[in-house]
Amino acid sequence: MKSKIIKILLFLFIGLECLALTNRERIEKDLRKLNINDSVIIALTINTDERLGDKLLEGEGIELTLKDLKNLLEKNPKNFYISYHIARYYLETEKNIEEVKKNRKYFDLYIKNTPHEEKGLAMNMLYYEKIGDRKKFKKYYDEFSKKTSGRWMGVLVLARYREDLVSLKKDVTLALELLKKQIKDGNKDEVTDEELFEVQNMYDSLVLQELFEKKEYQKIVDYYLNNMANQNYYTTGVMMKYADRLVTQLGFATEVNKEFLNKNQENYKKMTNTKVYRELEKIGKVIVVNH
Repeated sequence: MKSKIIKILLFLFIGLECLALTNRERIEKDLRKLNINDSVIIALTINTDERLGDKLLEGEGIELTLKDLKNLLEKNPKNFYISYHIARYYLETEKNIEEVKKNRKYFDLYIKNTPHEEKGLAMNMLYYEKIGDRKKFKKYYDEFSKKTSGRWMGVLVLARYREDLVSLKKDVTLALELLKKQIKDGNKDEVTDEELFEVQNMYDSLVLQELFEKKEYQKIVDYYLNNMANQNYYTTGVMMKYADRLVTQLGFATEVNKEFLNKNQENYKKMTNTKVYRELEKIGKVIVVNH
């Protein structure tokens, strides 16, 4: 589970209740600021971002997906939401470093057009880490650290360099506290529902991992039910973008119940009567819980 969390941290550049913008609103607002007003492109960008979510860009059909992304970007190279996903492919999936270098232009397009300087710094930092240029990596790491000091995004992105679960959880906890403080202080429009869910869910995942390592299996199920499965943050945007992650987490809880709790029927009953379970059913995610 830790490796999955690290993958998420790698690409969380920006980024409870529904407190802020939705991701769809954020995308449309950002694109129009760049004079990208074509409703078709805006709709395709929103659909692409929700469809890809935080899924690893690999496996069957990834070549076609990458081709489609590049074709969409050609319609307007300023569309940093699309160049982001292309760059993400070369960072997390492409093993040939020379191929990564040949496609540097997609990183440059993202860096040039993202409205937030710190996101460009993060992208440069990750690019040079990927190609093994330690000198330039350190340059951008230092710049990013300075630029985002005391801010939730900086704490969260740099948490990926922690080597142990305790330190990682400490940083994610701090990031969550800083994010909630930002919202409480009135900066709601700078945070989307999806971003808030992402950070909260990341913290919850670390708690589950910690409990699993301690072999406290019933506490895993209890924490899932009391702190994750019945929360109020399952908006349309969250469900569209993170449904696969939510299915995986439900699967983890049910597997723990099956393997370590003797298929406790009361636990199964509670898990199939949660908000997240009902929302997953609504969007056609078939969840089979073996009673």
